[in-house]
Amino acid sequence: MPVVLFTLIFRVHHSVLDRQPQNMNRNFFITGAAQGIGLQLTRRALLGNGRVVMTDLAKEEGEKAMKELEKEFGTGKVCFIHLDVRDEEMWRAAWDEAEKFFGGQVEVLMNNAGLFSRTNWKLMLDVNLGGLATGTMIAMERMGVSRGGKGGLIFQTASLAAL
Repeated sequence: MPVVLFTLIFRVHHSVLDRQPQNMNRNFFITGAAQGIGLQLTRRALLGNGRVVMTDLAKEEGEKAMKELEKEFGTGKVCFIHLDVRDEEMWRAAWDEAEKFFGGQVEVLMNNAGLFSRTNWKLMLDVNLGGLATGTMIAMERMGVSRGGKGGLIFQTASLAAL
């Protein structure tokens, strides 16, 4: 299966999140997963029997969220890795750590980390564009069939609040 790229812009409605989960028996790498949309994506993947590596810049919030999810879904289903999506070396180290946690390949990248700032456009650009591009390129490198991977999915998400 080749790497498939999706771009999603959506609002999270509780009615959507409360629906019966689909079977998502995959290895997920989710950025911006400590809160908000990323945390809800993590929960949905776990409800669908997926395994998730949560990543976020907010280390304390991410570790707290992971512990709460471990209580609900059990150990070995979810882990947290501190990641600043602007840093390519952190991306590579986090991806290596994720593959160790899964005991195999990451199968789905959910590029969800993002922010909005009215005053710091450079930070916003570095996170929302640079971080997304870095993660996408590393995912294609690691998952791509043309490079020896098994293929996979890449989802790009954005909040309407950031538009």
